[in-house]
Amino acid sequence: MEQLSSNVIEEYFDKIGLKEENDRDEFFKKIDEKHKVNLTQNLDLAVSLRKDNGSGKIYNIKNKDLETSMDFAGYYHDLYRQFFTWIMKGENLDGKKILDLGCDNGITTCFVAGLYPNAQIVAVDKCKKGIKCAEEIAQKLELKNVRFESVDAKKVDKFFKEEKFDVVLSNRSMLEITNLPKLKSFWSIDEVEDSIMVANSVVKFFKSVEKVMADDAKLITFERLEGVEEILNFVKSMRESGLYIDTDSMCKIQFKELNDVEQMPLIVFDKTERREIGFYEFIEIYSKLPILNKQTDVEDEFKIELDFKALGKKELVYGTQIDYKTGVGSERREVWQVGDKFVSYKYSNVGRRELITEGIEKDKAITEIRAMSNFIGRIGHKVTEYHSLEEREKLVK
Repeated sequence: MEQLSSNVIEEYFDKIGLKEENDRDEFFKKIDEKHKVNLTQNLDLAVSLRKDNGSGKIYNIKNKDLETSMDFAGYYHDLYRQFFTWIMKGENLDGKKILDLGCDNGITTCFVAGLYPNAQIVAVDKCKKGIKCAEEIAQKLELKNVRFESVDAKKVDKFFKEEKFDVVLSNRSMLEITNLPKLKSFWSIDEVEDSIMVANSVVKFFKSVEKVMADDAKLITFERLEGVEEILNFVKSMRESGLYIDTDSMCKIQFKELNDVEQMPLIVFDKTERREIGFYEFIEIYSKLPILNKQTDVEDEFKIELDFKALGKKELVYGTQIDYKTGVGSERREVWQVGDKFVSYKYSNVGRRELITEGIEKDKAITEIRAMSNFIGRIGHKVTEYHSLEEREKLVK
C-alpha cells in the first residue's frame, strides 16, 4: 500500500511539473536565474508586507504564472508528499462534497480531485492569480469534478449560503488567512495557561467555516502551529466556533523543507460536542501522538518542563538570567539539587526548554554557566546571577 501511495503521488507531481528541491541556496539561485528577476528579494518584501497588513502580495509574486508557481512549490515538495500520503491512508472520500479552503495554486485540490473522481471538489482563494494556476492544472489533468472560486475564505458562509460540505481541507491555509493572538512572554506553563486568549476575529472566521459544514462533516487541518500553546489556542478558538477536536485522529507529520526537517500537527475537527481538555492533559496527549515519516526527535518544550516538575523536591543552587538586547526574549540557566544529584535546566520566556538529568557535576556546571553568561554579557546583553528563588523573583521579567 505504501509503495502504491508513493507511486500515485510521484506520478501526480510529474504531471503537474512539481520538482523536489533540497538545497536552500540552490533553490533561490535557480528561481532568480530562471525567471530573470530577483524574486527572492521580492518574496522577502512580500512576506514583510503580508505580516504588516495581510496584503497577500506574496501569492501574486509566486503565482504570476503556472511555471513560476510550480518552481516555488518545490520548496514544499515533501510537505505535499507527506500530507497526500496521510490522505490516501485515511477515510475514502469518494462521493463526498469537499471544500478546499485557501487553495492557493490548486496542488492539494487537484490531487484530491484526481484521487476521488466521484467526489465534488470546490476550492476557494482570494488570490486570482493562484486560482488561474489551479484552473490550468485541472485543465491539464482533464479533471471534471472540481471548480474554483475567487472568494475571501473569511466569508465562505456568505458565498455558499445554500451549500453544505462533507469535508473541509486546510493545508497551511487557516493561519495564513487569520492570525492567532500572540502570547505574552512566559517563564512557566502556569503563566501560559492563564494567558491564552481567544480572539473574536478568529472565532468569527472559524464560525463561517462551521456554517458551511454538514452536521457529520469533518474539518482536516494541517497548519504551521508553533508550540503546544499555539495549538491549544487554535483548538480553543475552534471550540468557541462550535467545532471540537477529535484527538483520536490527531498525529504529527515530519517533512523536509529544503535543508531542514520540520514537524506540523494534523488535527481533525467535527461538530460532535466533547468535553474540554485541560492544558496539562493536552500536553500529555500531544507528547504521545504518533509521528508520521519520523526523521528526527523534536522535543516538546512543555513536556520537558513537566519532566522537570516531576523531579519532585529540589533546591535551586545557582542561576543566571540573560536579557537579550536584540528583543528575542530572556533566558535562564540553572543548576538544581535533587536529593544527592544535580540537574541542569535551561529555559526561556519564549518557550525553549532543555533539561539534563545525568552526569551533572555541580561545580563544573556552575563554572560553565558562568563562563558562557560572562561571554554573552561582554557582547552587550544584560546578565544577572542569583542563588535562590527569592533572588530570582526580584529580577525584572
